[in-house]
Amino acid sequence: KTHTMLGAGAGPEAGIIPRAVKKVLEQAETLRAKGYEYVMEASYVEIYNEQIRDLLKPGADHDEKLSIAVNPAGGCPTVLGVMRETVRSVDAAADLVRRAAAARAVESTQMNAQSSRSHTLFLLYITGTHAASGQTLSGCLNLVDLA
Repeated sequence: KTHTMLGAGAGPEAGIIPRAVKKVLEQAETLRAKGYEYVMEASYVEIYNEQIRDLLKPGADHDEKLSIAVNPAGGCPTVLGVMRETVRSVDAAADLVRRAAAARAVESTQMNAQSSRSHTLFLLYITGTHAASGQTLSGCLNLVDLA
């Protein structure tokens, strides 16, 4: 499952995460001609035993008290306290995924049983603005690798 999400390189070896980011970025570029501008940010977290760990924060562990917040008016759930990094290219997203996988691998050598039973979530937050109409829309793409 993890291999399917991450892949093993580019092209036909790319996983679901890089392919999805590529499609979103391509669509954002297409809509730029119609006056839309997009900002994309990503987070990557691991959940084990109901504890959330930020895989992009160096030295993060499961002792931190991170939580998921849902806006009562609707919109994307947010993991409070995790790093969000701007994603401007497929390469930037691939780098983010590599760093998260490395953080998870380091943890797995220290506690192998845990890593094989943890879930990971790649969270891509997308905000689009159309200046001429004054419209702003936001959404999120959540890609999950279940244990």
